[in-house]
Amino acid sequence: MASNSPRVTKRDLPPPTGFDDGEAATRPDPSLYNYPSAEPAPPTPAAELEAVRQLSLSLTASLDLPTVLETILKIVFQLMKGAKNVHVFSYDSENDRLTFGAAVRSDGRKAAPWPAPRPHGLTYTVARGGETVAVSDMSTHPLYASAPGHWGGAIVGLPLKIGQRVVGVMNVAYPRPHTFSEAELATLRLLADQAALAIENARLYQVERRRAEQLVGLHEITRALGVITDSNESYGIMTRRLAELLGARLCLLLFYEPHKAELCAKPAAYGIDDETLLTIRYSLHDAQQILDLHRHDVFVANHQTDKPELFDLLARHLQIDSLMVASIGRMVGLIVIANKPGGFNNDDARLVSIFSNQTRALIENAELFAEMSETLSREKRLNDISRVIGGTLDLPSVLSNIVRLAAELVGADAGSLGLVSADGQIIDFPYLYNLPDIILGPLPKGQGIAWHVIETGELVLLRDYSAHPKANPPLIEADVKAFIGVPVVAGDVRLGALGLFSLDPARVFGKRDLALAASIGRQAGVAIQNARLFEAEHRQVAALTALHETS
Repeated sequence: MASNSPRVTKRDLPPPTGFDDGEAATRPDPSLYNYPSAEPAPPTPAAELEAVRQLSLSLTASLDLPTVLETILKIVFQLMKGAKNVHVFSYDSENDRLTFGAAVRSDGRKAAPWPAPRPHGLTYTVARGGETVAVSDMSTHPLYASAPGHWGGAIVGLPLKIGQRVVGVMNVAYPRPHTFSEAELATLRLLADQAALAIENARLYQVERRRAEQLVGLHEITRALGVITDSNESYGIMTRRLAELLGARLCLLLFYEPHKAELCAKPAAYGIDDETLLTIRYSLHDAQQILDLHRHDVFVANHQTDKPELFDLLARHLQIDSLMVASIGRMVGLIVIANKPGGFNNDDARLVSIFSNQTRALIENAELFAEMSETLSREKRLNDISRVIGGTLDLPSVLSNIVRLAAELVGADAGSLGLVSADGQIIDFPYLYNLPDIILGPLPKGQGIAWHVIETGELVLLRDYSAHPKANPPLIEADVKAFIGVPVVAGDVRLGALGLFSLDPARVFGKRDLALAASIGRQAGVAIQNARLFEAEHRQVAALTALHETS
């Protein structure tokens, strides 16, 4: 400043001026008001070279983004004489979101974080368009047409770009109108390139560090799952750790159940209780309209409009705002992760892809172990049934035990036992389980599924009882859904038929249930035959005794 320039006093100062994209300055800074009397000279080539040297040193000396950005902003002040405000925002182009990076005062001190830019102000305009916007006079520029009247001065916004991708915006503001020369803009672009490199380096560093943490987390999950045989415990660890790694609030597993033709949730999950979890099921037909369960795929939808069919399907049971779904492949099922603040990104999708590949075998092993455990449990119960059935020769007790135990073994709601009459013309139903006695009367030969089973010896497995041409009308009226029918046999003789019914549309019997029922039918046949022989022998003994007493 020339020595004969008049000194500016506080009473000469204008009101505080907002220099950022959209917010008025909140704190007066006396250093802002010592205005130069003339336009500053553009930076010299020597000054630019020194600035580049300092920037190179700072970029290689630290990966801490705020530190590097503050160094860059201080150099801006060294080169751009008269600038009173410089700040940087990083930009997430995937989510169109600006995040405060750094701000420095003209005296070199670190400034407090700036408020979020206006959605349609200068900073967002530069970020979205990828072009420099220089405003020589804010009071006359369209971007500031609706700004408060006390906003004034000049501002330039420069995109921070890596190739064609915008990673941030740097704003340089002046307290009074200022025409930006080509030399100044060239210098600022040079500094903007360095700031872009700093942001990109820091981003890559954070990505790699986060990826390393996630891989360690995945290793912990797979290591833990490798020694756990309880599927509920395995799934609980899996969903909790995956949600924690991704910062999500909900994670669950949906498994394909062939005998139900459904995708069903299994305990335990993260962010949802077991009781609610057991009610979550989706039609396989509906799911296959959207997803290919044979393939290994990952889908990200941070908004309902991203993948509306998938959102709508899962929203039948879940409250979701952001969503990532991984198809495990080979018709195993789905991993569902939802409700991450800020949404999921490509790095999250890569992590889940790795996770689902690594855990497919673990999931299959857990399911196999659960299946083996269930098989062993059923075998034990089948042995118990054999002891109960064979433990008495009283025919009424044998008949009542057969139907009740068979229904309990396969999870049926009701059951019936029909026996062929001595003349072979009628089936009587001496014992019904959870069915009214009047619902099944004697069946003449050739009528009903029971006669079909007895005459052919076939095992019958139905998803919809009412669809069978020989379905019994009273049972249709009783709203029977799934059905198992097996012959009761002793050697080559078919003594009757065992029927097991599901009244719940969601309960569908499988081939394993059919095999268990057939085994009970064989045991029941032997037990009934033994009881009949015992009764016949008892009657014969009684007759001989009576004859002896009368003689």
